[in-house]
Amino acid sequence: MLKQAIKSVLPKSSQRHLLALHYRIFPRAYVRANFVRHHGYRPNLNNPKTFSEKLAYRRMRERNPLFELCSNKFTVRKYVESKLDTDISIELYGHHKQITAKTFERLPEDFVIKTSHGSGNNDIVTKGVGFDGHQLAEKYNRLINSPSHFSWKYNRLPADRYILIEKLMLDENGCIPSDYKFHCFNHSEHGFNYFLQVDSDRYNDQRQDIFDKDLNRLDLCWSDLPTTIGSFDCPSNYREMVEIARQLSADFKYVRVDLYNIKGKIYFGELTFMHRAGFSKITPREWDDKLGELWEIGS
Repeated sequence: MLKQAIKSVLPKSSQRHLLALHYRIFPRAYVRANFVRHHGYRPNLNNPKTFSEKLAYRRMRERNPLFELCSNKFTVRKYVESKLDTDISIELYGHHKQITAKTFERLPEDFVIKTSHGSGNNDIVTKGVGFDGHQLAEKYNRLINSPSHFSWKYNRLPADRYILIEKLMLDENGCIPSDYKFHCFNHSEHGFNYFLQVDSDRYNDQRQDIFDKDLNRLDLCWSDLPTTIGSFDCPSNYREMVEIARQLSADFKYVRVDLYNIKGKIYFGELTFMHRAGFSKITPREWDDKLGELWEIGS
């Protein structure tokens, strides 16, 4: 595979640039090859039926300007506020084009740093023994200029790219809060539907559970993570979370709305249009078909 060959001969700093270039020149071949490698079957990109095929179709053909706006972790804040008439985003300490070690001197002991584009470019930071502000600044000054080979929408936003520094949110036990991921669908005939993915204990013994809209646990898996033992502890304001997810998903046929529920207060996480870049295998396979039926093709 080209990807493995690139990783074996090039430094990491060059890998993302070359993979992004490969995707731009040969998008269909790139998507098809990676789809087969991850999912184990050849995708129908002309008439997609399964959920995974429809993610691949979106990557190839759907070009909604709102994808750009809402994939950016900075510009999406105003979108969310406009849809809800209130601000439920996590407190932002600052957004920067470039940072230095001095940037961190004015911050609390704990914070989160991330880039506004791409996926996985984030760190939970605790200042103290071993903290190197120069090294952290160098890392994020480099990341803000890096392309993403995962999706076209991240690479078209250089003017709106920022290094974001946010408040570290902890639950009542002093732990990283559970992530409530609402996979939302809007169908012209059937209206709003969703299923819920809950990722808990994310930085210790991470678990992942998936439920239907009636909070029945599904025998659906698209990661290697174990499920939670016991029943689901549903937040008392869960229906409010569902309503927020409904409002934030209204402009799209499918989108993942990530929310947090911390000490009874709901916070916005992000909007995601390509769950795990579209390369997470769904098992058993029948669920790939079932979820695909929920999604009416179109932005």
